[in-house]
Amino acid sequence: MNKVKEYLAAPNLSELDVLEWAQSILEARFKRSNYLTNPSLVRGYLKARLATEEREVFALILLDSQR
Repeated sequence: MNKVKEYLAAPNLSELDVLEWAQSILEARFKRSNYLTNPSLVRGYLKARLATEEREVFALILLDSQR
């Protein structure tokens, strides 16, 4: 939570800063649990994860029958 206070206190918070912050939250959530349990969550994760890329990126997520 200290990072949240740090970001909110930043006087010149850029769009890239916000995207990187969102990406770190999603990655932490993904590591803690089975976060990718439905297509809309996968879509949201990939949008946030790939939003900071400057060039087109190919991504592949392999799931088993139980996700």
